[in-house]
Amino acid sequence: ARVMVARDPRPSGPMLETGVAAGVVGCGADAVLAGVLPTSGLATALRAGMADVGVMITASHNPAEDNGFKVLAVGGRKLTDEEATAFEKWLQDDAPFHRTPGLMQEEAEGAWHCYQTALDSVTPDPEVFRGRRIAVDLANGAAAPLRDWLVRRFPADFLFLGEGVGR
Repeated sequence: ARVMVARDPRPSGPMLETGVAAGVVGCGADAVLAGVLPTSGLATALRAGMADVGVMITASHNPAEDNGFKVLAVGGRKLTDEEATAFEKWLQDDAPFHRTPGLMQEEAEGAWHCYQTALDSVTPDPEVFRGRRIAVDLANGAAAPLRDWLVRRFPADFLFLGEGVGR
């Protein structure tokens, strides 16, 4: 199994990313590190086949000192209630240790490329937004790299929110 691990830019993110990745490789799976990426970017990378499942380290729109985990299933979809229950039970059980650990691989650039390609493929004619005022939530900084792309691509007046802790 390949588990993609992504995070938002909260101060605790790198520590939690290391812990999740260590747990993944200790169970014999491969950890694919996507770095700072919005949750939708992780889902897009999973749909593109970059990994089997994913763990997003984020507390969404909660204060920067909070943090948490979202687990994404095959194809980047949300876990069903049954899958979430089974996963929670698995977490409470003793994790299996494998004599042969999995591998750890950096894929931040590939994950962002995948996300950017998906965004490019669904964006309408930029002229649709000429003269419009658009509010964009930058997901507490995880989507901050999209700011420049939006400004270059669309002739609109943007109001950026949620720049948070930055990248």
